Amino acid sequence: MPDFGFVSPASQRGRAVAALRELAAGSGSELMVAALVLAAARASAVAGEPGPGVVAELASRWDDRAVTAAEFAEQMPAAEFAALLAGAPAWAESFGPPWRAAA
Repeated sequence: MPDFGFVSPASQRGRAVAALRELAAGSGSELMVAALVLAAARASAVAGEPGPGVVAELASRWDDRAVTAAEFAEQMPAAEFAALLAGAPAWAESFGPPWRAAA
């Protein structure tokens, strides 16, 4: 299994879901949520669990050796950034409990 600096893909998904919940509650930064989702999606893909949709596709295009997840998200065209945020809840939900976001 790849070394993610002692942070498992499942743990990264948990952080991304927590950030999504904060954003849905009206707090949190869209850029930070996007970065957490990208990092979790990349770690999940490397572990063989990429998840569905636009999130996995965008994460696969991120060169994590060249820029940070936040830099990548910040440089995305507005439509891609919006699609990433819109697709993130379904991406997270695809992993099932305990990653399903609270209603």
